[in-house]
Amino acid sequence: MIRVAIVSPNHALRVGLREMLSHHPGIQVVGEVARLADVNEKETEVAVLASVSSARLRDDKGNFALLFLTDDLDSVRAPLSSSPRAWGVFACRCRRG
Repeated sequence: MIRVAIVSPNHALRVGLREMLSHHPGIQVVGEVARLADVNEKETEVAVLASVSSARLRDDKGNFALLFLTDDLDSVRAPLSSSPRAWGVFACRCRRG
């Protein structure tokens, strides 16, 4: 079972991701927060889904992987420079307006 926390300042995106992931039997959403710093690392053992415009990781590294969903690749450079155990970036073109 992959335990996931969804991180996004966008409430609608968090709801959509939670609904999408609820259809996958191997994934359990254990929480959702607006900021990466608010993730409870003890309950999120494997994965964090993060939609970011900017993100900061704490100095203490938890046992989790990161998947960033973003249209701003520069915003993930700082978190990736902290050398997380595993990560992925899904670049997307998001229309705003």
